[in-house]
Amino acid sequence: MSITIFVIAGTYDKPEASKTLPMLNHVQAFPTTIFIGKDGKVKKIHTGFSGPGTGAYYDQFIGWFNQTVNELLQEELTSQK
Repeated sequence: MSITIFVIAGTYDKPEASKTLPMLNHVQAFPTTIFIGKDGKVKKIHTGFSGPGTGAYYDQFIGWFNQTVNELLQEELTSQK
């Protein structure tokens, strides 16, 4: 089993980010994390960041993030013919 991670970085320029990622309605905040399933479709979008200094919010974020990744890793990849 493998996982692919893409990191897109740039300047804090929402209009420019929207040009780079036109499939999003608009970029609401930085960072924006886009979770893509094995079928290539966007499954979840998370904006913002709760760092270690946010205490319980950080713990909740880590739990949610890990659960999301585990769910995506367990997806069945079905070929559409």
